[in-house]
Formats: sequence, C-alpha cells, structure tokens
Amino acid sequence: MKSLLRQLLSAASLILIGMLCAVALAYKVLLDRLPELKPWHAVELTEDFHAGNSVKTLSDYLAVEDRAFSELNRKIIDRVSRQDQFRFNRYSRGSLSDPAAIQPNWNRTFVLDHTEPRGGALLLHGLSDSPYSVRSVGEFLHKNGWLVVGMRLPEHGTAPGSLRNFNRNDARAMTRIGVLELRRRLGEQRPLVIIGFSTGAALATDYVLAARDRRLTIEDRHFGNRPVDMPMDVLFGKPPRMTRTATRKRYAEIRAEVLDVDLADAVESVLRFPAVADKSFLIHIGDRSVGGATVRDQLVG
Repeated sequence: MKSLLRQLLSAASLILIGMLCAVALAYKVLLDRLPELKPWHAVELTEDFHAGNSVKTLSDYLAVEDRAFSELNRKIIDRVSRQDQFRFNRYSRGSLSDPAAIQPNWNRTFVLDHTEPRGGALLLHGLSDSPYSVRSVGEFLHKNGWLVVGMRLPEHGTAPGSLRNFNRNDARAMTRIGVLELRRRLGEQRPLVIIGFSTGAALATDYVLAARDRRLTIEDRHFGNRPVDMPMDVLFGKPPRMTRTATRKRYAEIRAEVLDVDLADAVESVLRFPAVADKSFLIHIGDRSVGGATVRDQLVG
C-alpha cells in the first residue's frame, strides 16, 4: 500500500513539473513573439528637472523644460523610423496625436496670466498624466479672474521611459517653485489655492501640511474659529491601545413553548416585520446614520 502511494506521489510530481515546464515554455514563446520596444519606451532622457538642480524660479523651471523637450526631439522624434510615422503616432511629427502640433502644447507647463487677478491657483496633474488633464479647470478659473499656473510634473509629457526616473522629491521641489511664483506675482494679500488631481492632490496636501507644521486645520470664516485643528500624527498615527474586561453572566434557561403556535400565523408575523419584509429598511437605517432620510422612522416598512 505504501509502495503504491509513493508511486502515485511520484507520478503526480512529474505531471506537475511537466505542466510548469509547459507553461514556462509557452510564456517564453509569447515573449519572443511580442514586438520590440520602440525608442520612446527604452531611450533614457536626462535633461529634465531634478531637485538637486539650481532651479529656484518658474523661469528657471521652464528653461529646464525647454531642454528636456529639445532632448525629446533629438533622441526620439527626429529618429522615428519611416514605418512608425503614421497619423496617430504621438511621436510622429505633425501627426494628429502630436501635442506640439497644437498651440499651446498642453503637455507642458502653462501660465494663464491676469493683470489684476482675484487670486492665484496652482494646478497639479496626476501620475503618468500631463497638464492637459487640468486644462479645463485652469481655463474656467482664468475666465473668472484668476491667475493660473499648471505645472508639468518632472519626467512627464515626454516619453513613457522617462517615468522610471520620477521621484517624489523632484515633485515636491516643483510644487514649491509653483507656489513661490504665484506668491511673488500675487503679493501677500490675494488668496492662493493649490488644486491637484490624484498624485497632484497628494502633492498639494503634502505641501500644505509641511507649511502648517503637519497639522490638519479647517478654518470657519463665518464663526471665526477652527473647528478642526489637530496634529496629523493623531489622525494617521497608531490608535491608543484599548483594553476591555468582559465577564459572562449566567441566566436561567427558559424553554419556549411552541406546541401551541400555529405555523402559518408564525410565518405571517415574521414576514410582516419591517426588517424582514422591506429591504428598504436597511437603506433607511443607513441613511439615518449618515444624516440622510432622518425624518423617517427606521422601523417603517
């Protein structure tokens, strides 16, 4: 019997090893049949902004951006093969997908200026995105009298391969440059807001928390107070350890007398109970807990 089990286990092991080898071989064949990477996937661009650069102003940042896009043209766009020059290739010069064919180029940092702005807005897009994604917000604010700066995150808007070099310290430094530029143009009295999407929102939050000594504050201008003013460690830190002491209380056993209960009456009584008969009961009780349908009694079916 033991000999038979060993033989079965050996056979099962060989079958499993064979299946794994077959899957690995099929995966290799699939990889071999995939097309080669294009230059925009593999070429490394090195001219973009980094936190260690001596860049302090938006003008400096735009100059670095000019060098980055010039490098993009030299290393990728000018070297696109003839077979890749079709009308929907983003890296084919003059194609329908070429962002440089439309002015302004929304893959780059943009400034919507005002001579007498009501305030200033710094717009930050998300990871693997470009300033184009916040364009409509910027145009809306600009039409309503706001000075708008839409920053291009480092390593974005050029080539996918550049995203390998993206890091948060470069993005943080870029955010500070945008804020300082807006504050320089606005002065100290006009309001300044930071609007971000996805990673841009995280950068906006990070900047505000760093500026406020990492405290979360919400100001109520109507009442002139701060209903929320707390350290971020309290909000996101580890909660205090709680201990509870529980004891079990014994009750005398009570046996239910069900011999005289009519089954049809019992079923009808249960089904008439709102929590059973009406599924909206769960919705109503949930609404009450978040301030929704608070005027409805939770046991009304």
